[in-house]
Amino acid sequence: MRGQPRDSAFGRLFSGPDPRVPSEAPEPSTIDIHLSDLLPAAVREEVERYRWEVPLIVGGVFRHLDPGAPPLIFSAAMTDALAVIRHVDEFDGRSAALRARTLFEHLLNLCDVIESTTNTSKRYMDHRWAVQKLRAKRRDHLQVLARGEARRETRRLDDLAQAARRPLRRAVEAYGERYEFGWAQGSVRQRAKGYGLLDDYDGYSLLSAAIHGSSGSLDGVVRRIDGAIVHRTGHDLELAATAWWEGLAWFYQLMDKIVQRWPNGEAEEIRGATGNLLLDWQKIRDALREQDAKIWPTTAPPGPAIAVVIHPSRVRWFYYRPVDDVVMPVDPPDPIPPRTAARIDIARKLMATFEGGVYAQRPPLIPMPDLRLSPAPGVLASPAAGFWPASTEQWHRFCAELDKHGWSQAGMTGTSEQ
Repeated sequence: MRGQPRDSAFGRLFSGPDPRVPSEAPEPSTIDIHLSDLLPAAVREEVERYRWEVPLIVGGVFRHLDPGAPPLIFSAAMTDALAVIRHVDEFDGRSAALRARTLFEHLLNLCDVIESTTNTSKRYMDHRWAVQKLRAKRRDHLQVLARGEARRETRRLDDLAQAARRPLRRAVEAYGERYEFGWAQGSVRQRAKGYGLLDDYDGYSLLSAAIHGSSGSLDGVVRRIDGAIVHRTGHDLELAATAWWEGLAWFYQLMDKIVQRWPNGEAEEIRGATGNLLLDWQKIRDALREQDAKIWPTTAPPGPAIAVVIHPSRVRWFYYRPVDDVVMPVDPPDPIPPRTAARIDIARKLMATFEGGVYAQRPPLIPMPDLRLSPAPGVLASPAAGFWPASTEQWHRFCAELDKHGWSQAGMTGTSEQ
């Protein structure tokens, strides 16, 4: 990443603090590649052993399960449990939350096919025809295929739809009109209550808030810094810790159900290994918090803004992106707001005389507050370094003179004459 200006001009020309453009650009934060690099050796070995050894023994579990739904549910749950661990290791809390939430539904599904007289294994299996119908129906992707490939894909989808039509009709006749929209009878909450999982349902609701984009689920990526709301893209480490506990706790319960119903050593081993990862949760959480503190900035990062380079007879307009210190040309606002025009006039007059006309010869990049412009798609970025004043101290004197000449009040109370 190209270095940020250590003392950005942005923020020097505002009367009062502007949370979007602080005067001091913070150093870019860095993040480690994997959480496992930060864990104590014993915990790191526990996690790595789980990720590599558990997949080697799952085949032994399948041998003991009843045919039909249980092997499918176990396979999906095992895949999602490993995904939770992988996503947390990569600091991807929101993806981990999605897979952890699904583990609760796998647990309910297994409870259903083991215990329910309504949500049976056959009912679970028959729903594959509803999914196949949806798969055959989705055809937007055909438009980007070559003609021959599109024809082959169309025939394949037609065959899927034909194969699903009769068995799906029989399933809907047997289970009701709402069957196509969900295989199980009853809401998730009702089913959870029936299996004594209401407390766990609260965790499911918590992760659902994140999956559905609820504002209350964004604490890990939104924070108020220097009076500004700062959004961090990508790494939700608070949610990662929650996903680890909730998801693996549900997978532990699922494995416990399997051990009780189909006793076997492989399932017991997976259950025990999962329990060990739950016992490690405090160390996982502490490492995530340490990383979180490391990557959150201590000052609000500067945001993009509009800037101008003022020549005696023309003005060049730019979109300035401080994160990588580049500029991109933009069209001026039409019409130019009176306040902006007044500021340009103040700056042009001052530049002609300031310290022997030093800025008249080499005009600097001057930020323009209160403007919302965007570069056209495909416009190339250029380094902003060539537009920065050679002397920071001189630039600060220039900013002070601008304020003396009415910059801050331009367009509000009139401008001062030189």
